[in-house]
Amino acid sequence: MANLKASIKISKSIILAFAWIIGFNLGAIAASGDDEITQARQAENAGRIAEAEAKYLDAIEKFKESKRNIPLSFAFDRLANIYLRQNKLDKAANAYANCIENSKATIARGTDDSGNQLTEQASKLLNKDLGLAMVALGSTYTRQEKFSSAEPILIEATKTIKAALNADHDCVGVALSAIGDLKFAQGKPEEAAEYYQQALAIRKSITPRTTPQLVY
Repeated sequence: MANLKASIKISKSIILAFAWIIGFNLGAIAASGDDEITQARQAENAGRIAEAEAKYLDAIEKFKESKRNIPLSFAFDRLANIYLRQNKLDKAANAYANCIENSKATIARGTDDSGNQLTEQASKLLNKDLGLAMVALGSTYTRQEKFSSAEPILIEATKTIKAALNADHDCVGVALSAIGDLKFAQGKPEEAAEYYQQALAIRKSITPRTTPQLVY
């Protein structure tokens, strides 16, 4: 089971990678707060973490003032990533929770920040991103050993992603693997193995479709 777990386990870097994907799918950023986001990303990429944190916080305040929930979720997600890298788990969990709250508000509203009706594709992407944010929060709770909080949100994340995409999408595998991590942390290796196996099956099913074909 150790080999199986090693091949599936969602590491902190993978969680961060999916959180990065969430940010891009949350929509284009084009008004007040944009400069702060750009500066924050530049500082983050250059390793100036304190500066990046400050810029994301500035952007959050501006997005709140302009009632732009979509980029607000993006900013909260990026801020959570920074806290996660610094092992500031309470702050990371709070930022992920805010990202989720804003994403849910947008989906429930049914319109983008300009008041335009969400297309079916946009709604699916927002729900997928919401699910991945839930995975990140649930995984953070697992690291904090807040198991009773982690399990329901990870289950909800799996259902949300399945509804938005399909049962064998790679993102579903991410959620299932995160539940496996939770079960393993709870001292339930047999249950963990079941979730890892489901996640691995999804990965194997999509690998032939996603692996580039070599031309000789």
